[in-house]
Amino acid sequence: MAASRGEHGMETRRSPGVEAPRPAGGRRPWRALGVVALLVLAGGGAVWLAHGPQRSCEGAERALEGVWDAPRKEAIHRAFLATRKPYAETAWRGVDAGLERYMGAWTRMHRDTCEATRVRGEQSEQVMELRMQCLERRRVEVKALAEVLAQVDGQGLAQVSQVMERLIPLASCADGPHLAARERLPEDPTVQAKLEELQGRLAQVRALFVAGHTARGLEQARALAEAAEATGFRPLMAEAWLVLARLQHSASDVPGAVESAHRSARAFLASGQMVGMVHAWFELVTALQFQGHQTATEQEQWLQYLDEAILAAGNPPGLRAEYERRLAYIRTLQGGYAQGLEHARKAVALLEGQGGPESVELSNALLEQLRAGALVGQYEEAMAAGQRALAFWKTTVGLEHPSTMRVLSVIGVIQAMTWHLADSSATYEQMLAIMRRMPDTDHIELVAALNNLAVIYVEQGRHAEGEPLLEQALAILDEHQTRGSLHGVICLQSLAESKSIRGDHAGALKLARESQALAEKGVSPQHLVRAIVLTTLGDAELEAGSAARAQEVLEQAVRQLEPLSTHPKEKGHARFALARALEARGVDRPRVLTLLAQARKDLEEAGAPAGRLRASWEAWVKARRLETSPELQAPR
Repeated sequence: MAASRGEHGMETRRSPGVEAPRPAGGRRPWRALGVVALLVLAGGGAVWLAHGPQRSCEGAERALEGVWDAPRKEAIHRAFLATRKPYAETAWRGVDAGLERYMGAWTRMHRDTCEATRVRGEQSEQVMELRMQCLERRRVEVKALAEVLAQVDGQGLAQVSQVMERLIPLASCADGPHLAARERLPEDPTVQAKLEELQGRLAQVRALFVAGHTARGLEQARALAEAAEATGFRPLMAEAWLVLARLQHSASDVPGAVESAHRSARAFLASGQMVGMVHAWFELVTALQFQGHQTATEQEQWLQYLDEAILAAGNPPGLRAEYERRLAYIRTLQGGYAQGLEHARKAVALLEGQGGPESVELSNALLEQLRAGALVGQYEEAMAAGQRALAFWKTTVGLEHPSTMRVLSVIGVIQAMTWHLADSSATYEQMLAIMRRMPDTDHIELVAALNNLAVIYVEQGRHAEGEPLLEQALAILDEHQTRGSLHGVICLQSLAESKSIRGDHAGALKLARESQALAEKGVSPQHLVRAIVLTTLGDAELEAGSAARAQEVLEQAVRQLEPLSTHPKEKGHARFALARALEARGVDRPRVLTLLAQARKDLEEAGAPAGRLRASWEAWVKARRLETSPELQAPR
């Protein structure tokens, strides 16, 4: 486990099609463990007898009874198999191996912590007590998690892929300065008892979060955060607000996640816990990004704050790797693919440098290397990273597991974006074959796969194969009464565009109008899909002979796309379509030529994915003998 995650866990991330992914930590008995001859951990665990160095630190294994032992493992294994999921056995092996490593490391650290004081004399009794308290919190959290896993159902099994990422790394219990920063308990025994009771509730909430039970976790986390706030004990407040923020983010309650992460960060800062504050800021920055209210300048300021906070916390490699991974995602999203690749490589190198088996964190970093590398032109490197991430998930939870399928989807999307259409169609065909043999496949994920494969087929000119897939997707949405969702808007737009390309303008117009009507009801005006739908509708109106209506909607599309620094293909398409609409109306010839010049520049920047549009541009300009116009002769 990464030595840098600190006691407060790590984040889970969603990227296009993949959601990655965010853990939290827990605390349990808060009372200082006695430093007398006989020392017993809460729950009847380990016992140290001061009768000589060899016996003084024995007994750690006994603390795992009822936590992670043969009966507990068997109960969890039976629960996994009872779901009858095809990936149940593989998922069990992954969880078993991960928790076995974790608890084996716990036992070794438990013994070493004792021996460092009682045998080798390298550490004070006070430091040993702090570390033992931390290890006990980890033990209690695993016990709570095991109880949740022993009751898993089919829906829960689809969420267990993040278990090892969300567990708090044991390295947090070796971080003396971090542990010493935690406040001492109040003297009042009644207050101490209340805090211990709340700590137990925190362990339960964290177990629900780690196991992916978002709805149940949220209900308990809200009450816990308010109760912790009432105590005024800042370490507990910080951790309660952080796990609530992570659960809110998982539930897509972005405003709630922003507020809870703010509260967590303030409490961590007030109690002097820099590592915890960094984790709260990670959550805050992610939520702010999804909220979409940050300017580019504000985003850069927050990245600078995070960088400085990580340095102040000692620049642990795990935290630095998480920062580099997030920065890779942001830079790639901004269109800085070379920068994104550089940061992704750093994240991968940092995580590999910590040794140990492949991990969720490393898989997430490899996916950023896939995205940035492919988009900057390093296709072989990118695909190698993607296949490595895919192999991790296949081994950990099985090929059919939703997490593995999402990684496969990301690979297919990136292959399509970089115009490796044969590779992309093969990837999506594999995905659909798996989805169709699984009766409980999420219908939205199935619809997304059908749409993506259909679009790839259409770009290859395989309309007869692509359009039936889109009709299947719309039928599935109708069955679930979700045709009016964003996915319905996209499928309608994709089908309209296919029909337009092959000359069925009446069919294209009908579908484009329906897509636009649904988009106006349920899609944010700032969403890229709104502009794409408007462009498709404008094309259809123009082909149907309604140049005035075409101009009206295309003006909207161009206005929405112009501020965007990325998406040159979409901008070029909208500008070219608007130029054609103006020319059809016989108005504003200077603007027609300006739009054509801008469109050509956009489509050239877009590269191979815009090849069909560039060919249409060239044919249209030549047919109207505009290629010799001075505006189109300017340097490109």
